[in-house]
Amino acid sequence: MTNLPCSPPLSPAQQAQKWIDQPLEFLDHCFQDYGDIFTLELGALGATIFLGNPQAVETIFKLHGHLFECHQFNVSYAPLMGKNALFLQDGEAHKRLRRIMMPPFHRERVQKYADYIQEIAQESVKDWTRGKVLKIRSLMHRLALEVTLRIFFSERTLPIEKIRYWFETKVFTETKSWKPWFNYSRLQPQIRQLIREEIEFRKEAKFESVDLLNWLQLAQDEEGNFLSEEELQDQLLTLMITAVDPIAMSLTWALYWIHKLPKVKATLSEELKTLEGKLDPLAINQLPYLTAVCQETLRLHPILPTVSGRRLTTPIEVMGYHFPEGTTVAPCAYLVHRREELYPEPRSFKPERFLQNQYSAYEYFPFGGGNRLCLGAALAPLEIKIVLATILSSHDLSLMDQEPLSMVRYGTLVAPSETFQMIVIK
Repeated sequence: MTNLPCSPPLSPAQQAQKWIDQPLEFLDHCFQDYGDIFTLELGALGATIFLGNPQAVETIFKLHGHLFECHQFNVSYAPLMGKNALFLQDGEAHKRLRRIMMPPFHRERVQKYADYIQEIAQESVKDWTRGKVLKIRSLMHRLALEVTLRIFFSERTLPIEKIRYWFETKVFTETKSWKPWFNYSRLQPQIRQLIREEIEFRKEAKFESVDLLNWLQLAQDEEGNFLSEEELQDQLLTLMITAVDPIAMSLTWALYWIHKLPKVKATLSEELKTLEGKLDPLAINQLPYLTAVCQETLRLHPILPTVSGRRLTTPIEVMGYHFPEGTTVAPCAYLVHRREELYPEPRSFKPERFLQNQYSAYEYFPFGGGNRLCLGAALAPLEIKIVLATILSSHDLSLMDQEPLSMVRYGTLVAPSETFQMIVIK
């Protein structure tokens, strides 16, 4: 017999609205009332089982790829990324694309981007003069976009300048809710045409580079097939979203907490001094306390409250519950990352917890898990750490006020408020 977890006594429409308007508060209330496994009715997504228990998360992350599908849970991204986006694929199609796209994101390879990241970070902060007021989230969006474009196109200034202009004049003009993603989706034809032109240029000029576009052009599956032009475009469009927004938001949260808590800022400053003024980006990546600050930021503020929901293609048992075929289950990073027994004082920002403890892939998973682990799991922390080190070593910043930084909806993401400001002290 079907045995689904408890659900709030609200209509599906009311539950869906709460999920849209106040997702984190809604999760907190459900956890308090129903425990770490419960059911929510989320509009078109239907009944979704939220899993805030590490043992349950482990069961789901260990499922073979043919036992579930993610397309239904992620289909809202199609207008942004295209029908061939890795997010929207399941089974063998997902496996093929992932094998093609993984090599450029291996830990050893992403370290080749470290100099790019540092150079762009230094350029981005050079005009931060004393007394200047900084709208942090918008600045971090622009910085993350520059890094992404350099990784995509290397030194090719034409595509970089065009996309930067489009973002500044059409995407970043409005930073609330769905508006930036709506603007981005309207840009798709122009970006696709630019990518086509860039591919043709590289073929005719026999242009070779170590950038991501060149790699994906040359990548083949096990049968020797290349990505189609549409597949290539869709993956670049996907990465343009997933490599910019989450980085910008995580950097904003990190800067807030570093300057909110003097002890954290002082400890980081002392650690950076151990580099003796030589900010080698790979040495920065190895700093233990800076790494812990990055980890704690991603723990406390996962950009997505849950990883991609899995619609089961076969019945399974999870901690005494029988989930029939067709059930959607969603491992919830937000809830697992706030379990008191794992993270004492879970709502406090305490980087030292990551120096004192090792967490499993089912207790800490800001990048998802199983065969859906985010491609950027190595690149994102590298970028965050290099940017933070660059800012902290070159400027002294202060919060404009001591009010808690509020969380807002940004499409399907949960973001720090776009009104957050800091001021340059020196």
